[in-house]
Amino acid sequence: VSNNLLWIFLYVGLCVVLGLLIAVLADRVRYESIVKSIVFLPQAISATAVAVIWLLIYAPNARVGLLNAGLGAVGVDPVSWIGSRDTVNYAIIVAAVWAGAGLAVVVFSAAIKSIPADIIEAARVDGAGPFQTFRHITLPMISLPVSVITITLIIGVIKVFDIVYIMSRGGPNGASRVVAYSFFEETFQAGKVGYGAAVAVLMVLLIIPIVALNIRRFRAGETVR
Repeated sequence: VSNNLLWIFLYVGLCVVLGLLIAVLADRVRYESIVKSIVFLPQAISATAVAVIWLLIYAPNARVGLLNAGLGAVGVDPVSWIGSRDTVNYAIIVAAVWAGAGLAVVVFSAAIKSIPADIIEAARVDGAGPFQTFRHITLPMISLPVSVITITLIIGVIKVFDIVYIMSRGGPNGASRVVAYSFFEETFQAGKVGYGAAVAVLMVLLIIPIVALNIRRFRAGETVR
């Protein structure tokens, strides 16, 4: 559960912040569609493929691992990113953000484009700068999509399994175990079906209030409109 909480703070937070940043910046460049396509491309890759790609990037052998090759170029010794308890969770979360931030970018970009141009123009006439326009106009007007994406990502975190299974098998020594991986391990590897069922019930109990909050927030947004 503590690892799932870490995922919520880091994975969800990074996806939302990077998604907003890229969506806002992409809206200001000529080749917006190309930028968004590049960012969204990892979203179309399966979690298994993402895990394999990043296992190669994190490989301790500098002749294989891109990251350690870069560290070696500046005189830093190779790091076992997946084999260390101190770095394994952060390494997996970075890989997941690379694969998942594209969805936030596309949704936020569409929401930003739905803001009436005359409102933005009026703010500029009144002397509002880019940051003030974003803070006082853009962000409040896309609060519903931001809320929906945030809650959707949180639900995904509660049931995250495949990328953890491929990259670390919950290790080293259980350091990267999450709730869904515990369900798999207890049910199918340890043969404790009852314990695994209890973990599954825990997952459902964690998801239900988040789904209810999402529905309530969405209905509130429709009422306002």
